[in-house]
Order: sequence, then C-alpha cells, then structure tokens
Amino acid sequence: MPSARPLLASLLTLASTLAACGGATTSDIGSTGQAGQGQAGQGQAGQGQAGQGQAGQGQAGHAQGGQGQAGAPSWAACQQPGECVVSPASCCGSCGAPTPGDMDGVNKSKLGDHSSDVCPGVQGCPACFAETSQDLLGVCRASTCQAIEVSKDAISACDSDADCVLRAGCCNCQGSPQKSAYAAVSKAGLAEYQANVCSSDGDCGCPAPSAPKFKAVCGATKHCEVVPLTGGGACPALAPAASEPCPTVGLACEYGDSIVASCRTRAACLPGGWQVVSPKCAPPHPAGKDGCPTNLGANGDKCDKKLEGQVCDMGGGASCLCGSCLGGPCMSEARWGCAGAPPPPCPPTAPNAGQPCQAEGVVCNYGVNCSSTGDRKTCSGGVWGGEDTACPL
Repeated sequence: MPSARPLLASLLTLASTLAACGGATTSDIGSTGQAGQGQAGQGQAGQGQAGQGQAGQGQAGHAQGGQGQAGAPSWAACQQPGECVVSPASCCGSCGAPTPGDMDGVNKSKLGDHSSDVCPGVQGCPACFAETSQDLLGVCRASTCQAIEVSKDAISACDSDADCVLRAGCCNCQGSPQKSAYAAVSKAGLAEYQANVCSSDGDCGCPAPSAPKFKAVCGATKHCEVVPLTGGGACPALAPAASEPCPTVGLACEYGDSIVASCRTRAACLPGGWQVVSPKCAPPHPAGKDGCPTNLGANGDKCDKKLEGQVCDMGGGASCLCGSCLGGPCMSEARWGCAGAPPPPCPPTAPNAGQPCQAEGVVCNYGVNCSSTGDRKTCSGGVWGGEDTACPL
C-alpha cells in the first residue's frame, strides 16, 4: 500500500496556493459562509461578490448600484418654467430636422454640465445642416426639464381651428418665411407655452410685421399645427374681442357690409392679441331722400353745404358723397361725387379684408376716390387685402 504522506503533502501545498491567490479553503468556507452571505446573500447587490471574504468588500457593489441611476441627471433639474431649453442629446446632434429623441431638456444654467456628459473628449463633428424648430420646446414639468414636440403634446390639443394660435417664440415676432420658425399651440395651452418659452431676460423689439405666411389650424390628430397661408380663411367668422389671442401677427380682418369703408369693424392681429376698432357711423341715406340724388348722373353737381359728408346708397354697390374735398384740394363749395360698382370679376360691394378670393391679382376700386367711401381691394395670395384711398392734403 503506497504511503499517504506524499499525497497529504501535495494537498497541503495546493491549499496554501489557493489561499494565496484569493481562493477559499475548506476552513474558509466554513467560517465565512460562501453559500450564506456570499454570492446569494449580501454580495452581489450589497457588500460584494464574495461576501465578507477575501474578495468581498464591495468589489461589485457600489459600481453596480451607484446613486442617482434611476433619477434625473442634475442638469435636467428645474424649479419653474422658463429655466429649460432643448439641447442635442448627442455630441454632434442630428443632421436635418431634429425630433424630441434627438434632444434633451436641459436647465440653461447647466448647459456646460450637459455638454460634458454627452460629449466627452470628442475631437470633431461631421459637417451637416442641423435645423432648429420652434416645434421643439424645453419645458419644466415635475421639477424636471423635458424636451417636447409641441404639435404632439397636450399643449396643442384642440377640437377646432378656433382653438389654435400661431406663435414665434417669446416675443412672437412673426414674418419669417420658414415654417420651423413657428409653433401652433392651443389657447388653453398658451399660458404654459409662454411661461416656458419666455424668461425674465431679453427685450422684445419686433420689426414691423410683414404679410402673414402661415396660420395655425386644428389638424386631423386633434392637435394644432402650422400650415401655409395660401387660401385665406384665417380671419375669424365673427369679429374677435379686443386683446384676445390671435392666430397670425400682421393679419388684418374686416367685418360688416357698409359702403363706407371706414365704417366697417376692423381687427388687426398684433403680438399682444387682437386690436379691434368699431367706428360709430350713421347709416347711408337712400337715393332720392334726405337730399340725396336719384341717380349717378349727379356726379360733379353742386350740393348743399349743409349736406357736407352725407353718403347716399344708390344701390348695387354704387354711392354718392357730398363734399368739398373730393378727389383733390378742398374747394369753397360742395359737390356730389358719385361712383358705380366696379366691373367683374370684382364683387359689386367691397369684400372684407382677410376673406378668401379667387381672382388672383385683380384690383377693385369702390366708392369715390380720395374720400371716406373710397376703398381699394386687391386679391393676393388667395386673400383680399384692402387700403383706404384718403384724400391728399
């Protein structure tokens, strides 16, 4: 029978080697409990992979479950609307039109921290065009900055076109020919939009508004959206209330059917809302009554000075006006100025500014030129535009 001493010596040598390399001998297993507090106990999720043994004090514990992993990053924390902006979620951003997935909501005071997180040690970015869009907005919700797509968010929910307004940033300076310069929001969501897009710094100095190019409508998804203004119809069906939010800065609308252009209600869309003017005018006098002539043949005839300024409705869009300053310099005596309706394709009575039209490029003159009844309408871009023809000095 072979001696057991060489075998015992080999086992003792192997045990010493395992202990030196961090292994576990039979006595180690008994004292620390590899199957107790080690792998399945406090090791993997708490104090280490091998419990309290030689390999154990947090080898994989803190690295695996660091603080804040489930919470928002510090650069996304906010306290109130107006603190958040959108910033590319990757170092170089995205080429073309971005989406919310390409952007992070970031506290604007922490943009440097955000850049360090998403762009560590990058040497350069490929050259490409990255479009900006007012439809992407940084908002502060639940004390966290978020990047939202306005046209898909609750801030733009609508039931009809009347629910929607067009906005171009905090100052609402409209005039850009680019659709991406605008956002369409609901009247119900306008307060939240303004609070998030505006901050205390900055001064609004909008240039004079140009002709509107876009409008806000309620789309098929029941969210407000920005569409080109090509066919009119942007003016409300009824005259709006003063200071009520309006869809497109620069939009001019008229209401009424008076043959006296200056007597119609006019609404102008300004950055602060609708500005509405409703003149108080006496109705025109009928032909052949109250001193009015019976026909347009009275044009140029003298009229009683007491009738100065009297307007006569001659029917069919025609009118006569008694005045001493008709068509040029004022005179000592008053005369009748009469004008018939313009020829087709002009409507017989002046259309209201802001309403749709089809006779593109046509110019229609109404009433007596250079007088209170004078009105000129032009069909441009599918919309009637108007201007008074005031008497020169």
